[in-house]
Amino acid sequence: MILSKISTSGIVLPRLLLRRAFHDQRATQNRLPQGLTMESLRRHYSLQPLFFIMGCVTIGAFSFAVRSFYINVDWTEKESLFWNYRNKQQKLRHAIPRDFTKEHIAPNYRIMSDEEG
Repeated sequence: MILSKISTSGIVLPRLLLRRAFHDQRATQNRLPQGLTMESLRRHYSLQPLFFIMGCVTIGAFSFAVRSFYINVDWTEKESLFWNYRNKQQKLRHAIPRDFTKEHIAPNYRIMSDEEG
């Protein structure tokens, strides 16, 4: 019996019933569009360079944007990078425009005396 295969200890699981009832509809709706399967890419040689070039351009543009527009990413290798951003505003965290030209009131831990810590 079908219900005996779907039920667990006498309780019918509605998710399994719905999965079996709508399996054919979802399988036809969730297929990849034409041109995005490996078989269609092998047949259409003109789409292969398009996918490769557009993928490389997208990855390159994203990595350039992250490295140049976000201040949390550095191009330099220094020992103490956190001192570079004492007077700069992080754009993602602070939406209110403030004057960050003056140095922050953060303590300088390099010249801290023995009494302070």
